[in-house]
Amino acid sequence: MLNSCLVPSGPRPFRRFLAMFWLSAIVVARWGVCHENEAPPVPGGRADIEEKLGTQLPAGMMFTDTDGTPRRLETLLARPTVLVLVYYCCTAECSTVLDNLATTLRDLPQKPGRDYNVVVVSFDITETPEVARRKKDSIMQVLGATFPSDAVQFLVGNQENIDALTAATGFHTISLDGQFIHSTALIILAPGGRIVRYVHGSQYLPSELSVAVSEAATNKTGVSVRRMLSYCFSTDPAGRHRALNLLRLGGVGVTVGLLILVAFLLRPRRKPQPKDGGG
Repeated sequence: MLNSCLVPSGPRPFRRFLAMFWLSAIVVARWGVCHENEAPPVPGGRADIEEKLGTQLPAGMMFTDTDGTPRRLETLLARPTVLVLVYYCCTAECSTVLDNLATTLRDLPQKPGRDYNVVVVSFDITETPEVARRKKDSIMQVLGATFPSDAVQFLVGNQENIDALTAATGFHTISLDGQFIHSTALIILAPGGRIVRYVHGSQYLPSELSVAVSEAATNKTGVSVRRMLSYCFSTDPAGRHRALNLLRLGGVGVTVGLLILVAFLLRPRRKPQPKDGGG
């Protein structure tokens, strides 16, 4: 026989019991989601993006453009800038990022070269200006003939400058068998090189990017609203692609469902109105 002390004796205690039970479940589920969000350990380091909103990119970083001309990075940041860190010989996610970005840029109301610039930097020190030029030519075909070529810069650099840029932006990569494990995001810079927003993932809405560029023009730091969604993908070191993590999506869904249930259980109830005793 059950101990009567462990069983709620009425509807109200029973509701409280359920509420406490589900609150505990939410804490456990939320704890699990948060820890799932942390980048999984990969041999050789970490491959996530550590947001550094408000950080000013350091001056003096030197890179080389597609013509082989040395360029000081800060000279390319006079207007709002979409900074993209990739490596050009990547056949998977990097190409998807650049192709989708080019498609999105065609639909922005802002004018490239006047309202914003795009700077793409390879974090692979073995890539040359010629490799960067071929990649730029490919992307310019997607952008179309009306898109000004000088509004898009494709750069390569040495280890010192690449390390300085990835450290300042919180962009972590792992070199593995000649390729790289890494996350994907656009890094939005205000004029002068201050980080104001991260747009995570490899697909971008024109409205989302347009807002990011507009806010960057006013030096406004924005919230990376897609940060949680980016956690629903994880890098597969073996396949070198981003795979949907259904467990994390399920954890988020369960958490939201439990919050709704608790709100329902704890909602205030009207007290019954006493009946008139008059006859």
